[in-house]
Amino acid sequence: KQPVTFIAGDFNIASNGSAYQSIFDKLGGATDTFKTECSSLQTSARYDNDPVKRIDYLLTFNNVAASSVIVDPTGETISDHLSVFGLISLD
Repeated sequence: KQPVTFIAGDFNIASNGSAYQSIFDKLGGATDTFKTECSSLQTSARYDNDPVKRIDYLLTFNNVAASSVIVDPTGETISDHLSVFGLISLD
């Protein structure tokens, strides 16, 4: 069985740029877990509603079933980033 591996972080890169694509080119087998259709918020940059500026990511490897959405759990400004909430299935 393959190990469960994931990378989460503030990458500060747009989801439509060459830096984003290079992650997948260099880390073969990575999957972006973000589910646009399930997330009411499309960007994790609090002060910029541009969906391509979803600068925080949760990536998985080895076909692990996972999904993530962006949430604003408190509605209070504690950071210039919103939260990324992820679910990873370890079946």
